[in-house]
Amino acid sequence: MLVALGPGDRAVLEPMVRAYYAEDGLAFDEERQGAALRALLDGDPLCLAWLVRLGGAPIGYVVVTLGFSLESGGRDGFIDELFITPAARNRGLGGQVLALVEDEARAHGLKRLYLEVAHGNPALALYRRAGFVDHRRYLMSKGSESSIGARPDLGGEMPAIFLSHAADARANYYGEEALARLRELGEVRLNETGRPLTTAELIRQARGCAVIVSDRQTEGPAAVFEELPDLVAFVRCAVDIRNVDVGAASKAGVLVTRASPGFVDSVAELTVGMMVDLARGISDATMAYRAGGAPRTALGRQLRGSTLGIIGYGRIGTRLAELGLALGMRVLVSDPHVQMVEPELRQTDLGTLLVESDFVVCLAVATAETENLIGRDELRWMKHSAYLINVARGDLVDERALEEALRDGEIAGCAMDVGRAPDQMPSPHLARLPGVVATPHIGGLVPQAIAHQALETTRQVAEILAGQAPAGAVNPEHATRLAGLRR
Repeated sequence: MLVALGPGDRAVLEPMVRAYYAEDGLAFDEERQGAALRALLDGDPLCLAWLVRLGGAPIGYVVVTLGFSLESGGRDGFIDELFITPAARNRGLGGQVLALVEDEARAHGLKRLYLEVAHGNPALALYRRAGFVDHRRYLMSKGSESSIGARPDLGGEMPAIFLSHAADARANYYGEEALARLRELGEVRLNETGRPLTTAELIRQARGCAVIVSDRQTEGPAAVFEELPDLVAFVRCAVDIRNVDVGAASKAGVLVTRASPGFVDSVAELTVGMMVDLARGISDATMAYRAGGAPRTALGRQLRGSTLGIIGYGRIGTRLAELGLALGMRVLVSDPHVQMVEPELRQTDLGTLLVESDFVVCLAVATAETENLIGRDELRWMKHSAYLINVARGDLVDERALEEALRDGEIAGCAMDVGRAPDQMPSPHLARLPGVVATPHIGGLVPQAIAHQALETTRQVAEILAGQAPAGAVNPEHATRLAGLRR
């Protein structure tokens, strides 16, 4: 909330004013700035000044100088000073402050509200850190004569951003908070078709956009980069960029970025749930009861004392190993690209892991070398009592061989969150087999994981619009179009 400054606020305000000047590289003159500070606290009739509070704690201040405009026929406001504490900036609160200032400006009868910051002014960096893309960011919304946008001499419209997620994907994989932050950065266009876009539709809808923020189903073929001359960056809201032609993007000078994996815990936890389900027949019993029958009772398997084999020791594999050890399991790991040092784990070759494990979990990276990593021979090496779990990529498993192994009883069962169906979903012909537990690619579908990647894309977009290649950039050395955004 915004609270009008008063004489008793000096102890709170002065340190922030000093920080404001320090960040702009300016000296705080005790006589001149001190006098201005006292005038603010005493209620300068030419200014509106507020403390910005969050939960009662001060996180910044705003000073707006008042004037009269013949053009608007009323009072205008010019933001002279805006300071938000570093902690509040890191939380991305710039947009909320904008909304509060806008509301207060309207309440005081202002017709227009501007940021008067020219290129080259040291305050421009501060505004960017506070959440503004640049000095063109306006507060009053467009749409009527009494709600005014940017002044004509401040550079016109904000950059256009296309978010490719269809409505259900926006709800499940992006979220309102990330969308709101994206709208702070530019004019956001949405995919309103209710489905993933074809390449031709993507090109048509993203024409004129500086950035495409892409869901994992939206492909980025060469045509997108060749036919969208205004496109500066293709931002993937996922780790997997296999359906993005990075070579073509580089040739066109377009930056490609990817998100980091925020789903480590959620995928590891799902895997533990799958192990329990397979070991105790939970899904089979539930389906039998729902069908009006009585489930068959049978001995289950205890995880404690069982052997967990992890193929691929990345971040998820590491977390799963920790959970397995906590449950009292013996943990084997196979990964030729990692040299393990944990004494409680045993690193071994793939063949030994398959022969000795009760639960085999595929977590390897999907590459040309790991295509069909688990095939007919590998499945035959497994115990008849063992279970295969795939929560990585469908490409890792030869599905025909897996179907045969399940039908012939060569393994006890299988759980899968991925497959070779569209959007990496489990293949229906496997998912409906007895002994199979299948989920529709939900390993990362929890609020924490979704927020991690979605909000990361908003930070990437902010850096891109400032002309910088963010963390997660795949081809920064080829992103020549970024230069057009540098100030």
